[in-house]
Amino acid sequence: MYATDYIYRRENPSNVISDIKRICGSHVIVVDDLGIGLHTLNTLDVIRRFYASKNRHSSQLIAATHDTNILDLDLLRQDEIWLIEKTDDISSFLKPLSSYKPCPDNGRNLRQDYLIGRYGAVPIFDSCII
Repeated sequence: MYATDYIYRRENPSNVISDIKRICGSHVIVVDDLGIGLHTLNTLDVIRRFYASKNRHSSQLIAATHDTNILDLDLLRQDEIWLIEKTDDISSFLKPLSSYKPCPDNGRNLRQDYLIGRYGAVPIFDSCII
């Protein structure tokens, strides 16, 4: 178990990029809503920089995001992606993407599979609210 070295929130997402660049030693970086205020390409760059860092094997990046564009199996492994499903009683549970088999007719289009609800964890809209 690691102590959290850095926690980022929406107030200053640009710090994530600069800190990823200078990772040294063993760190756990927790990012609340990775990508908020950043273009998708910047978010992808943050993740790629983390993977390219020399100490990534002794560091860990834990991030929550609503950006479905990073659901890419060329970028992340299935066991690195976890989805949060809300239940009827408003509680939530985590489920790893690795517990699902890839859809054979859809290849590796993880984003599309997610958005159509194949993995759950998508919002359900009540028509009375609109």
